[in-house]
Amino acid sequence: MGHGIRPHQRGSCPRAASLVSVNSENWLTDAPLNEWYGVETDASGRVTGLQLAGRQDRGSGSWIRHGLEGGIPPELTNLTQLTRLDLSANELTGPLPPELGGLAGLESLDLSSNDFSGPIPPELGGLASLDSLDLSGNSFSGSLPPELGGLASLQHLDLSSNLFSSPIPLEFAGLTSLESLYLTSNLFSGPIPPEFGGLTSLESLVLSGNRFSGPIPPELG
Repeated sequence: MGHGIRPHQRGSCPRAASLVSVNSENWLTDAPLNEWYGVETDASGRVTGLQLAGRQDRGSGSWIRHGLEGGIPPELTNLTQLTRLDLSANELTGPLPPELGGLAGLESLDLSSNDFSGPIPPELGGLASLDSLDLSGNSFSGSLPPELGGLASLQHLDLSSNLFSSPIPLEFAGLTSLESLYLTSNLFSGPIPPEFGGLTSLESLVLSGNRFSGPIPPELG
């Protein structure tokens, strides 16, 4: 994964060791890439998916983090055939590298339940194939980039439990394929955009835990 992401060191965090579990089977060995834990490849051996997320313990229901820590290295974008990237429930920190916007074939991006911070890079608006984006449960802040409104294929967007503020960009009305939108538990302010009434594919809209003001737009009907 380059220099940025590294396995969590058990002694460096007060989190109980039983809640951190890094599975690095076959990593950095001579085994074929599709035998490395969490790595998916196509018929040509090119990496198409990284599934390095935490999981829930079936017995206790406790959330077991996968254990990666550090930042996302920009070199990750060298995986030009990547379609799925799931690094949720880890100990990842820092800002998102804008280079992620160069993963043109990415269809699903899940970075939830980490400790990323800073704004969302506007370059993510160039992920034209993206149908699912989950950045919930982090410390992202600032305004949402209006460029995200150009993600015409996006069906699921979860930005809940962050520190986003300011009004929602009107460009979000361009997310015409959107089926679910979760913006709960942020610092959004201003009115709810009446343009949301044009999101005719929307089935789930959650805006609770913010600072919206004014009436509910009748256009939502």
